[in-house]
Order: sequence, then C-alpha cells, then structure tokens
Amino acid sequence: IKLLNGDFRHHPKALRTIEAEARRAQELAHPNIVTIHDFERDGGHLFVVMELLAGEPLDALLRRGRPEPALAAAILAGLCAGLGHAHARGVVHADVKPANVFLVDDGTVKLLDFGIASAARDGGFDTSSLGGMTLPYASPQMTMLDERRPDDDVYALGCIAYELYVGPHPFSSLPALDAREKCLLPVRPAGIEDRLWATIAAALSFERSARPRDAIAFHRGMTGG
Repeated sequence: IKLLNGDFRHHPKALRTIEAEARRAQELAHPNIVTIHDFERDGGHLFVVMELLAGEPLDALLRRGRPEPALAAAILAGLCAGLGHAHARGVVHADVKPANVFLVDDGTVKLLDFGIASAARDGGFDTSSLGGMTLPYASPQMTMLDERRPDDDVYALGCIAYELYVGPHPFSSLPALDAREKCLLPVRPAGIEDRLWATIAAALSFERSARPRDAIAFHRGMTGG
C-alpha cells in the first residue's frame, strides 16, 4: 500500500489526475510494470493498492556499486520492456528514476509509480513535495513544463544506463537545465562498445530531436535488435 502525500487533499485537480492515472496504470498489464489493484480514499487519506514485491529498488543496488555488465543489460531490458509497453499505448511515466525501478528477488524488473508527476503538475504545485519529477532525471523540457513525451522518459533512461555501466550520474546529479547551461557532456568510459555508448549519449542529449523517440527505440539502439 502506497500512502500519498497529504498535499493532494488541497489540490482537487491533482487528485482527479492521480485517480485517472491510477486507473490508466491498472490497464497497463505487463510483467515489467507493477500491478495496480485499486486507488482508494479513507477519510482524508489517499492510497494506492499494488502487488506485493520482494526485493529491492535499483537505487539500493547502485549505492553498493556498479553491477556487472550482464546484470546491467538485464535491468535495462526489463525496464525498457515495461516502459516501451506504456509508450506504445500513449502513456508517459514522467518520473523514471532508480528509486522507481524495483528488482524482484526472482530477477524480474518492475517499474513503479506511474502518474505521480502528472498529478502534481496538473495540480499546479511543487512536484518535489510529492516525489514527482526528480530533477536529476528530468529532461530540460520536463523542467520547463513542456508537453510530456516519451523522449522525456528516454532522458531518464540515459541517466540510469550511465549509472549502470559507468557508476556516477552523468552530470553529477545536476538538473538538466543547469548541466546544459554549463555545457556539460557525459564522459565516455574506457571499454564501452560504440553502439551502447552512442545510444546512451543520444538519450542524454538536452535536445528532444537527438534522443531516441521512445523506450523501444532506445533499447533497439543499445542492442541492435
């Protein structure tokens, strides 16, 4: 059970959006997306009922260090499969980050928390108060509140892929607008293959037109499949 921040009670439009997003997430049946059973209210408390998972979030794994390349590839494959399924159905996550990627004990990768960032944005209040739109993983366009598109999620995928294969965040956890203002570029590590690096670097572009259009294109670029 995920208990939602009380700020939603004071923003009716955001509340309507999170309820609609929860219903949409219920329709995204996929092995790599957490199953949403229901969205409920109990007095002033709002909560989402999800499937019970045993394992750990990706950010916990990353805190222990960079995983082996085979595990990194498997994590990205599962993440892209779930996110690609959503993108193909017109759904943008809007807050892809390691804390929203769950590694189940059986090896399955699950994507969590569809809709939180959308609800906060539609309600017109600070998304950081709800854990929505995490700035180090948000594209410049997300930060500027442009229309959400799948390539916004791809920017976050690029950040996660960089952390999986290299170690630190590509821009030292700076928001994208700050990194762009400083003209920062991700540093290519030794030993990474050309195709993999080209796809990650493209995903980390500050310009929409340079990124893979969605998670399916991102994974195809990484694997050549």
